[in-house]
Amino acid sequence: AVAKLHLIQFDANLTARQLHNEPTAKRRAFIFAKIRELFNLVDADYAKSMPNMTDELLEQIPSRSALANEIDALEQSLTRQALDTNFYVVLSHNDLLLGNIIYNEKADDTKFIDYEYTQINYQAYDIANHFNEFAGVDNPDYALFPDRDYQLDWLRIYLNEFGAQSKALTVDEDLVEKFYVEVNKFTLASHMMWAVWSLVQAQCSQLDFNFVIYAKIRFDEYFKRKREWLQN
Repeated sequence: AVAKLHLIQFDANLTARQLHNEPTAKRRAFIFAKIRELFNLVDADYAKSMPNMTDELLEQIPSRSALANEIDALEQSLTRQALDTNFYVVLSHNDLLLGNIIYNEKADDTKFIDYEYTQINYQAYDIANHFNEFAGVDNPDYALFPDRDYQLDWLRIYLNEFGAQSKALTVDEDLVEKFYVEVNKFTLASHMMWAVWSLVQAQCSQLDFNFVIYAKIRFDEYFKRKREWLQN
């Protein structure tokens, strides 16, 4: 179902290099533009602007200035990764948490809902974000993040479907492995986006949910996975 979504032609599916060489206002990958849009809404004075911020959490969440440097470094690293592997930029849902996926068992059919964030993006990001969301939202448990074997099986099915329909890829185990690495690196962009989003929500949301704690959880997972994946 994800491959079918990614095969929808928003213009003509572009490789990362084509997008980089032919940028326009309507042709840019969603993720880093969105992170920066959210970042610009974050008040530098966390303690003053976020009612649930505590002194302890203040010490554990990156300051706004540190966050600006982290976002710059992440964008540079993942943009290089995307250009090196040259996978596709596709129409992406960008919020594939399990609550946005509806499976009809009788029809054996899967549909997606809540297209608020749908834009073109690196195809690895949509999958990376989906894998991150296995942890859940209310009480995230990253022990539920899919292991290597599960991911490779999932990605193999996805790439075979995407390649067969688009005739864009010749799928072999080397390609699956490269895509596995790219997807796991893009989990960092997913954690960064939702951590920054949570800081914005912590300033203004009326929901009965502690967005400061959620931001800390996503930042913790970001730095944990950064140590593992940006060394590769």
